[in-house]
Parts: sequence; structure tokens; C-alpha cells
Amino acid sequence: MNFKIPSYHLLLLKKTSRTLNFSFIIMPPYIRYMLSYGYLVARAMDSVVDNSSLDNKIKFKFIEAVKDFVFEDSLNFFSYNFLKDLTQNMNKYESELVINLGEIIKYFKSNVSFYDISIFKKLICSLFKGMSIDIFDFKDGCIENMQILDRYVSLIGGMPAIYWYNVYKTYKPSIFKINLYSSAYRIGKALQYTNILKDLSEDIYKGRCYIPSSYLREKNINIEELKNPLSICKIKDFIKSIMIICVDFFDESEKLISAIDSSEFTLKLSLIWPIYWAMDTLQLVYEKNPLKSKIKISKFSVYKTLIKSPFLLSNSVFSQGYRFRREVLMLSLNS
Repeated sequence: MNFKIPSYHLLLLKKTSRTLNFSFIIMPPYIRYMLSYGYLVARAMDSVVDNSSLDNKIKFKFIEAVKDFVFEDSLNFFSYNFLKDLTQNMNKYESELVINLGEIIKYFKSNVSFYDISIFKKLICSLFKGMSIDIFDFKDGCIENMQILDRYVSLIGGMPAIYWYNVYKTYKPSIFKINLYSSAYRIGKALQYTNILKDLSEDIYKGRCYIPSSYLREKNINIEELKNPLSICKIKDFIKSIMIICVDFFDESEKLISAIDSSEFTLKLSLIWPIYWAMDTLQLVYEKNPLKSKIKISKFSVYKTLIKSPFLLSNSVFSQGYRFRREVLMLSLNS
């Protein structure tokens, strides 16, 4: 089969994925193909759902159409004019991704097997369910409770990690020495919880507060207060509790990395990088104020990790780096 990704699709991937693109670059062709198109479709859906200038019914119509288009070959996608209307307030590459999404999905489906399509459908179905929560389950701007938040994180983070795991297993059935579905699932959830913490202020201004309203009522906090960075002291214990969940889930990474066949060093790195960067992001969430602005690790931190990559292929070196980050973070949380 042809797993070549057209240069224009690669450009959209590079411009919309930031650090994740480093992982895509070093993957074998089949894995890069499957994960890249999974990301592109997810990013297009997310860009529309994130667009605060659009009506919720329009957002739902779009993500439902994406799901249907993936599931049914006979359907036509939206017209150019409709898609163009969805892209107001998006940057150039997000806009082009949304406008070209129908062609992108068609190209993906034309080069993969029935099984590949089946696991891709499960991914898109999970994203559809998760993004439907984004659209409809934020009453007065807040998610209602931790149960809904956990379901959301499972659909948006955990299930995509299962997709990733299945792609790896399809590429090489013996790649993992033991069954690690649950580890992949938990790491995926931790990555999504990390994204929620780093984007806290940005999401609140978009009308989506992932701090449950049940928690805010208990603490007697008004959502409008969260637009004031000084309110960070009122939600520190919530942030701390989510960080502890993340660390607990990321602890699965040592087992996961060490279980990958030693010959697949690029696949080890493509997992090590996001985990290290997520842990660095959590440390910044603690040190900075996520109610003030979006939390981003510096380019210096990213490139420092990349430069050290040859040494990270040793399981013991990876573990040392992970445990160091873990210890620094837990000391910060307990101080």
C-alpha cells in the first residue's frame, strides 16, 4: 500500500501540530500515515468546535458530518462556501485544513486496509462523542462534574491513545512484550488532562471552563472570578489534584517504554518526547499562573530534549529523566 503523505498535507501537519510533529517525522511510513491523518481530522474538528463565533448547532452539524463522511463512502462533504464560513477567526493553516478536510479524508481512506479504516472509525467516533460534550455540556460555561470531565478526557485522550496503540500493534504485532492497552489509555488521559491545565485561561474566555461547576459551587467561586489571574489561589487544590492524577497515569510510561522492542528506537523516542514535554508543562503550570495566560514550554526546552535523544534510547536513562521530573514536580506540589 502507498503510505506517502502529499507535501501539502505535510505542511498542514507541520503548521498545526507544533511539538507533536517531531514525533511524526521519525515514525515508520505506516505509523506516520495513520497517526498524521488521525491528527489532521481531529485538529480540523477541534478548530471548528473551538471557534467561539460559531453557533453550537453549526459546530455539531460539522463534526457529525465529518463522522458520517468517514463512515460512509457515498456521502458528499460540505460545499466550499459553507466550510469557508466556518473558518472565520482561524489562522491561515487551520482555515486551509478545515476547507480541505473532505479531500484529506478521501485521500487517507484510499490508501489503507479495511482494518485500518475500522480502527480509524472508532477514533473518529470517540472524538465526535467527546467534542459533543464540548458543544452541549457546558451549562453556564462550566462542565458539570468530575464524572463528565473524566468521560470527556477518556474520549478525547484515552481512546486516541488506544488508536495509537492499535496502529503500533498493526505495524508490528510483537512490538510490545506484554499487553499494555490500559497503560496507553492512562497515558493518553494524562496528556489530555495536561492540555486542559495549560489551556485553562484560553478555554475560560472561550466559554468552556473544565473546572467542574460542582467544585466551584462548593468553593463559592463565580466563573467570572476565574478571568482574574489573582483567583488562582482559590483553585490551587483542584489543579493539584489533576496534576497528581497525571503523575499517577504518567508512571505507566516506564513500563510502556521498556516494553517496546529495543530495535524500534524511533518509536521509543516518539513516545518519550511527548511524555517529557508534558511533565515539563505540568511543572510550568505549577510555577506560573494558568489563569493568566496559556502555558507553553520554551523552544529551548524542546530542543534540549531533542539533542539528548540518543541517550534516551536506554530505558534506564529515560527512567532517570522521568523520575527526576516526577520528583521535582511532587516536591513542588507538597511544598
